[in-house]
Amino acid sequence: MVGERPLGLSFRERMVGPMGRGVDNPRVGAERGRGAGTNLAGNFVVTIDDLAACVAAPDHPARLSGSVSFADLAADAPVTEGALHLYVADAETGMKQLRYRLTFTGQDGMVYRLEATKFIRPGRATVKEQVTAYARLFATDRNAIVAAGILVFRLRDLPAFLCSMRAEGATRSVGVRRFLAFARRELSTPVPVLAT
Repeated sequence: MVGERPLGLSFRERMVGPMGRGVDNPRVGAERGRGAGTNLAGNFVVTIDDLAACVAAPDHPARLSGSVSFADLAADAPVTEGALHLYVADAETGMKQLRYRLTFTGQDGMVYRLEATKFIRPGRATVKEQVTAYARLFATDRNAIVAAGILVFRLRDLPAFLCSMRAEGATRSVGVRRFLAFARRELSTPVPVLAT
């Protein structure tokens, strides 16, 4: 119907994990971060303005806002530019990716870019795959790596995550049901792998 408001959805997601400075490999960075006690915490708000358009687009885009804290670099620094792409198919690996991309200004006045990705095997995704993001932090002025590590959505935060879901243009139950149906479909649909 003309002028009908599209169904939108938003939810909160907290991700936290060790990040080590001066390395590019997230696994190495996580080990270094654990030893140094340097954790990064992201308190994110994911907003899908039009769920039908998000589902139809190949990269399933959403807006990402919230805040980032990391060691002495940032304390609840607001996300200035953020995007989340849900279940993006990677034809080279046959996996699907959740790509978090955002910028924030550190306490030193510099702008930083955080890139974090979850790698999921459709049809046989483990819980660990669905909650684990491999992350890199860059200084945007020189595109230099600052830190790398592994961020995790903790299962103890699942009740808060579910309670945070809000719908626009429909009831909450309709919005949540349609989003979860989209997620289930993406988790079960295989990705055609390019022939080598």
